[in-house]
Amino acid sequence: VHFFHPVPRKYLHSVEHCDIMQFSSSNSMVCLNMRIAGAQCIFKFETKQGEDMCVALQTHKNEKMMKHNTRIRHVSNGAIKNTGKAIKLYMKPYSVEVYRKHVLEMSELLEASQERIDEMAKDMRGKEKREMELQEELVCFKDRLQLEQKKLMGAINYRENLHRLSEERDSELKMRTVIQNM
Repeated sequence: VHFFHPVPRKYLHSVEHCDIMQFSSSNSMVCLNMRIAGAQCIFKFETKQGEDMCVALQTHKNEKMMKHNTRIRHVSNGAIKNTGKAIKLYMKPYSVEVYRKHVLEMSELLEASQERIDEMAKDMRGKEKREMELQEELVCFKDRLQLEQKKLMGAINYRENLHRLSEERDSELKMRTVIQNM
């Protein structure tokens, strides 16, 4: 792109398309954000053809990008053969739209992950609550088991006492019967 001073018509500067980072236009001017000698500069030009200039710049950039992408595809598919000389591929930086799309995808993934984390935390709290309830039930069952074991031991002791008393009475009755029969 070549820039000229309109009156008197005088050459100002030339810039490569890849150095033009952003451009926009209004009804009366065009604004270019570009790199000149490594420094970022913003130029505003008054013109009635700002929209036409921006469309032409965008069309040219799109054509360059399509050629560049086609060349990369051919190189990656082996259509262009390396003849011993290094093939230089200049990758253009991603556009703002690509970054926005990537940020949106990452945000959606982050949101989905956060929802899964929240759901898993909720499940974990539910399982911990259930574990506490089961621990309390286990303690209650152990207490009831001990009580039932004490009752069982009491019943066994009572039965043994009754059995012993019954045997003592039987032996006493036998002795009385023997004594009476004599």
